[in-house]
Amino acid sequence: MKTIRAAIVGAGVMGRWHATTARQLGHSVRTIYDADDARARALATPLGAAPVSALADALIDVDVVHICTPMSTHAAIARQALVAGCSVICEKPLAASADDVRMLYQLAQREGRLLVPTHQFLFQRGMVELTGALVSLGQILHVETLACTAGASDRDENGAESVALDVMPHPLSITERLLPGALEQIAWYVGNTPRGELHAAGSFAGASVDIRISCAGRPPANQLRVVCRHGTASVDLFHGFAVFDRGGVSRREKITRPFSSSGRTFAAATANLVGRTLRREPAYPGLRELIGATYAAVAEGQQPPIAARESIAVADACARIADIRAAQFMDTLGARAERGPAQRS
Repeated sequence: MKTIRAAIVGAGVMGRWHATTARQLGHSVRTIYDADDARARALATPLGAAPVSALADALIDVDVVHICTPMSTHAAIARQALVAGCSVICEKPLAASADDVRMLYQLAQREGRLLVPTHQFLFQRGMVELTGALVSLGQILHVETLACTAGASDRDENGAESVALDVMPHPLSITERLLPGALEQIAWYVGNTPRGELHAAGSFAGASVDIRISCAGRPPANQLRVVCRHGTASVDLFHGFAVFDRGGVSRREKITRPFSSSGRTFAAATANLVGRTLRREPAYPGLRELIGATYAAVAEGQQPPIAARESIAVADACARIADIRAAQFMDTLGARAERGPAQRS
């Protein structure tokens, strides 16, 4: 594969991870752009990249632009990069609205470039093992995800709600990958929970779907459980490994299951830790595989590793859930106003 020339837009934590990953894959990080020039220089210097003070300068003679800036800036930067002839890898959420996501994909198609959101959970070893095992596990009956994030620890309730909604693309992208077409059909039930605590549920093709995101729950975790006719898969999305229980029903198997499950979890976690250590992957498992697959698609003129249809379905589902949450919040404010100060106290 030819060497991909990359630009990093946004020199924060995720920009550093994207840049380091590109270099570990043997490619060239050509330019670094950030609104803070000092931060751009700090990331560019050890990489031998050029820090630039204008976005347009970062897009010259590069193949792929990594967008690692706040979500509100994604659409405008992606537009400029696509028009400049660059393919784009963009942190999630891809844009602030589903309409913006559609517009970006239309532009990418018109320009003949790729647009890929960083739904890296899809490329983790555990998720890959799960999708490969579905033939033997049988029909999916239930998909359950739980994410407890510390990303809102310094924010008010409105900030916590924003963080929770920003996390939502991950479980939605997993749902769509496991149950293709689900996101276009599910009529979501959304719990009227405190802001920053999201619960969305629905059903599709005989399978129930349950998504829970908590900004207050501890410890931080990201878990997936898929119940099938012939077994259950538990995927630790935080660390990137899967454990399978084939679901025997004998009395002996029921008695020994806690011990055998613990043993399988210990073995999988140990092998995963060793593998990630050897790959120099202390965090964000799946990111390297996503970037590598995107670079290969760019180099070979192939389709992106995440189809436009999948990404648009995720954006649409996010928008529907966010709209329901906003309506619930307005109803709560209206009810408080009707009660008056005396009743509220």
